Amino acid sequence: MGSDIQTLELFPVQFKLLSSIKKVSNMKMYKINLIILLALGVFINSCADLEIENFNEPNFDDVLASPQDLINVPGGAFVSWWQAQSTVNTGTAWATNADMLTCSWGNFGIRNFSWQPPLAIDNSLTSNDAAAISTAYSNYYNAVSSGIDIERFLNVPENLPVIVNGVDQTAMLDAVSKFLIGAGHAQISILYDRGFNGDSETDLGTLNGETFVTSAEMRDFGVSKLEEAASIASSNTFSLPANYLNGLELTSTQFAELANHIAAMALAYHPRNPGEVGDVDWAKVVTLTNNGLSYDFAPLGDNNLWFDDVKGIGGGALANGVQANTWARVDQKVLNLMDPNYPSEFPADGASLPELTTDDDRISTDFLYRSSIFFPIDRGTYRFSNYVHNRYIPNAYDFAGVPMPKFLKAEGDLIRAEALIRSGGDKGEAATLINNTRVGRGGLTPLTAADSDTDMLAAVKYERIIELLNTWGGRELAEARRWDGWLREGAFRQLPVPGGELTVLGV
Repeated sequence: MGSDIQTLELFPVQFKLLSSIKKVSNMKMYKINLIILLALGVFINSCADLEIENFNEPNFDDVLASPQDLINVPGGAFVSWWQAQSTVNTGTAWATNADMLTCSWGNFGIRNFSWQPPLAIDNSLTSNDAAAISTAYSNYYNAVSSGIDIERFLNVPENLPVIVNGVDQTAMLDAVSKFLIGAGHAQISILYDRGFNGDSETDLGTLNGETFVTSAEMRDFGVSKLEEAASIASSNTFSLPANYLNGLELTSTQFAELANHIAAMALAYHPRNPGEVGDVDWAKVVTLTNNGLSYDFAPLGDNNLWFDDVKGIGGGALANGVQANTWARVDQKVLNLMDPNYPSEFPADGASLPELTTDDDRISTDFLYRSSIFFPIDRGTYRFSNYVHNRYIPNAYDFAGVPMPKFLKAEGDLIRAEALIRSGGDKGEAATLINNTRVGRGGLTPLTAADSDTDMLAAVKYERIIELLNTWGGRELAEARRWDGWLREGAFRQLPVPGGELTVLGV
């Protein structure tokens, strides 16, 4: 599995503005960390009454003394942002809770998040599942803090323009800062019940247990920042350095599309239950997707910092990348979606099922039948399945030098299709967008504008579940909670702010 970024852990009683340097292993860059998130470790109980001052910490002005210092900051920030949706602790367990994947092992929160009937989330300081709750939260906020550092630097007139090697990088860094702040807030808002809003205008020293905002407020703040990022990128011409997104030298146009895509995601995936889907500003989603992804966003793996354990664990792979049986399987509900005659629950006797029958061509390209099941029967046959998700297995785990699809153009197409249907837009365009994968990859009967809204939305649901499986950590949870009858009673619909953070804040 990929290596983790090594971070400095601080244990203050309350929020205060701190600056720190975070070295990113094997990368020649430094990351300024304006702490929003307070990291907690095993010494939390002994540190409850202490405030630790690090006298070796350089101040902000000393660290960002030159444009060359600034240009290196986003590299580490994008690693944090990437790992927030790609590590072993950010996705598979949530997908088993959402009945998209199934697995019996106790690693990474998987077993405790998928008991039937469901268990309450253990968000205590001693929870074995703490990393499965906190990893995404902390990594997204690490990315946000770097965005704040950059934005703060750019707010000082004396620092402008930012010229590096003879090239004016001011607009590029401005767009990047807004993106990091916006994407972090937006994606936390999809997954967590609350958090903090913050940018360079925020007095971070005032953030405390009484200044949490709702997920909806975080969503709106994040979307606004992403819209700023997209506007800046669209109005300027630049390319991101290749080390920012490991091999992807996105043009300013492509970067604007990525910002618009995540903003549209934040709106479309925000509902916590089917009843809230109608509250989404679908007209705004249409607007955002007017300039959404025209490509698959897929940085290159390096088997170090840039890896995708969501695909490895979620796809059932061994650590050496060989097709295997050991990790997650595809949940019966997903298989039943492909073949309504296939059981939606695994037989109680644990006897293997035969291969399913479906007209969907992806059963051969994206899924792999396994006659044997290695999960212990005493942990419940409801965890059993004879299928693994095989689409990304040939490259798992390390993806060294290989693209790692995270946000697919198909996702943007399907978000836009739903928005068009729900806002009374062009159903012909919606049908075409759905058919891109429904017909293009699935070989299924094409939809037309004459199909009912109900049938078209059912097709959107089907395509998003089948086509987007194991792309980014948390997507399955955000998807499952939106559709009537999918989540089982008692399954969690969002994650809490990590217990360690709440303890430090006295919440």
